[in-house]
Order: sequence, then structure tokens, then C-alpha cells
Amino acid sequence: MQMPPSISACQGLRVHVPCQFTFPHQASSEDPRGYWFKKESLGYPARSRSGRLVASSDKKAAIDRSAANRFQFVGDPKRGNCSFSITNAQREDEGRYYFRIEQGDLKYTYVNHDDQIHTSPAIFVSGCLPVVKE
Repeated sequence: MQMPPSISACQGLRVHVPCQFTFPHQASSEDPRGYWFKKESLGYPARSRSGRLVASSDKKAAIDRSAANRFQFVGDPKRGNCSFSITNAQREDEGRYYFRIEQGDLKYTYVNHDDQIHTSPAIFVSGCLPVVKE
């Protein structure tokens, strides 16, 4: 998985989180489905599937109410793209996120066990000062 370890965003603006991954696609009639979860703290996610679902390529997935209509899965899991975006970023969006991919019986959650590999991006939201032109 390739993505930035952290992203800083201005409150009220759009945030794009670029992401690429590799996954051993199975011979399956199902397309791979991607899921982004938000952890409640900035710590790295445990191996369990804890967290709130905020974005998914699976149109049937039950997205957390706090993320509905603002978080969008903009990548294409078939092409190894797991990017997502947040419109109207809010301070409560700040936190650590992690990605899960599923295709048929194959399911994998990307977690970070090495400081050199960033699989759980942290998003920081601040008030950001407006730019004043003289």
C-alpha cells in the first residue's frame, strides 16, 4: 500500500487522500470491494475490524451517519486505487483511518506494523487562516 502517512486539511474544505494498493485478485465473479474505516483514536488499528465505516466502493455498505454524503470512495479497487475524499472537512474527521479489501472469500485489512510502511493515514483538520492579498 502506498499513501502519505498524514494529511493536513483546512476545516470546511475538501480533502483528497491518495492511495494505491496491491491485492492478489481471485478468480471470482465478484469485483473487489474497498472499505475505509475511521479509528476512534490516533493509535494504529488492531487486527480486528473495529472502527466506523466512512467510505466504501460497495454501494450496499452501511456508512456511518457522521460520514454520509461527505466521505466518498473515489478510487477503483479493480485497478489498485483506494483513494477517498472528504468534502467539508470537520474537526471530528481528524483521526487515523485504515483500509480493508474484500473479494469473494479473500478479505484483507491493511495495518501498519512497520514505521516505514504507511497503511493507516492520520488526518489532521485545522482552522487554517485565509490568505490575504495586498
